[in-house]
Amino acid sequence: CGIGTDGHIAFNEPGSSLHSLTRIKTLSHETIVSNARFFAHTQDVPKQALTVGIKTIMDAKELIMMANGIHKAIAVRECVEGSISNQYTATIIQMHPKAIIICDEEATNELKVKTCNYYKKIQESVNLLGEHYVCPVSTYIKPTDAIMIMSPHPDDDVIGMGGMMQTIPNKKRCHITYMTNGTGGLLDNTINRIHEAYASLMVLGYTKEQVVCPDFPFYKRKDRKTTEHDYTECSRLLHRYNPIHLFVCIDKDPKGTHHKCYDIIRNSVLPSSIQHIWLYKSAWENWTKPLTQIKQLTQIKSTTPNSPNSIEPNCFIPMSDEAYKRKILSIEMHISQSTPVISDSKNKTFVERTIENNTSDMYPNRFVEKFRVINVNEFKHLVL
Repeated sequence: CGIGTDGHIAFNEPGSSLHSLTRIKTLSHETIVSNARFFAHTQDVPKQALTVGIKTIMDAKELIMMANGIHKAIAVRECVEGSISNQYTATIIQMHPKAIIICDEEATNELKVKTCNYYKKIQESVNLLGEHYVCPVSTYIKPTDAIMIMSPHPDDDVIGMGGMMQTIPNKKRCHITYMTNGTGGLLDNTINRIHEAYASLMVLGYTKEQVVCPDFPFYKRKDRKTTEHDYTECSRLLHRYNPIHLFVCIDKDPKGTHHKCYDIIRNSVLPSSIQHIWLYKSAWENWTKPLTQIKQLTQIKSTTPNSPNSIEPNCFIPMSDEAYKRKILSIEMHISQSTPVISDSKNKTFVERTIENNTSDMYPNRFVEKFRVINVNEFKHLVL
């Protein structure tokens, strides 16, 4: 049901009995004016209406109330923060054992900041069905775990897993490796894409001290062919940090740099510390398997992919609206890439690709990141 600007629910106008049942009710002038938009003339609006009573509403097993717009802000404030009163009949839902209020930002303008923050925090701890949600990140990644994110270019990390990066329990234990400096995607070679990455990471709560920039020989070669020198350099890097979780990008970009970086990691000598390898996709490809069951959000089932085409996500990380906004902002900090120099048939910006790739299949207005979590043995046998 909705809520009126004067705080009424259904057609239970201010002053209605909180014990009322279904009945005919005389409407207030304000309600008549509000409903005039449904009629050709104001005088055509009925002066009375058949309405369920307050007690009838409270007898429902579940109750959902909706409000939108600044003109409902005072009513929402009274409903949530006010005392139960027949002058604001919607306040009675405070006593309902299973009631939900759905409203937009404008409708919360009169609420206390503390109240808004409280309910926003609750939203982050439940899944899309309103059930208590335990994020897979906290289940598999402990605060003491060392983490290494391998990013082919200086923006693939935030594009592919900017939401995940915000949920890592202890960001200080995380390092980000940019396997190339990304100069191949620049028209102006005076621009330093690593410096753009520093600004981007600050949005997500990281510092430039957590960035690793190895000097892989393949990116200096004209043919960009990977060699033993690249594998050795990668082996040294990974053994220096001994990560427990390794994040690896697997989508195919137009120049094939992502797959070359993947091959370097796969052909290197991985440290025994690695327990999980998280495969993620950046801007160029989306996962083919749709999110069909919401329960998959809290499950990681590891099965060896038979081929690159059979790689499907087995871990889903939902993002709150705030986390998603921060992710988009971090991508926008890569100013040199706002209009990609290299593109494909889609001809979309990286922000547009991110919105498309992160939009939930089941819930269009919610966003989710997808990963394939495998072990080292599975990773070594997976050739892209």
